[in-house]
Amino acid sequence: MMAESISFRGSLTQATLKEAQKIVDGWSAHPFMVQLARAICSAARAKTPIQEDSAIHAFVRDRVEYRGDPVMAEWVQDPFETMIVSRAGDCDDMAVSVATLLQAIGHPCRVAAIEWAGRGVYSHCVAIDKKTNKVVDAIAPNLEPWPSHSVKVQAILEA
Repeated sequence: MMAESISFRGSLTQATLKEAQKIVDGWSAHPFMVQLARAICSAARAKTPIQEDSAIHAFVRDRVEYRGDPVMAEWVQDPFETMIVSRAGDCDDMAVSVATLLQAIGHPCRVAAIEWAGRGVYSHCVAIDKKTNKVVDAIAPNLEPWPSHSVKVQAILEA
């Protein structure tokens, strides 16, 4: 299935993160994703783990156009749908794509929800690379600094 509609008991944020991480863990060993991640890093001449983060970040940022989910629905797309078929998705779809590609080259990753200070809700999704301890946010213009704008992070909830 190209997109999973989230059905949940309790927190929609936790249900979305759980589904997103399941997709990442399933797709990151797929031969296509492994080959794609290797090709991205090779083309970028990435030699270090942080350079790999940067290469994957730039690829997803530049390839995928931000498009929200349907009204009154929460979907999480698989990375093939997001990066190859539609080349569109929201922040959780981009986080899944980033985390999938990084895991495909040996970077353990978690999908995480972000609560910006003063907003009171989790409203953004990113990948956290456990190998480099970096937040990889495909919406942000650069890998670092993060966050790239003047808002402050109130909380991070990992899958």
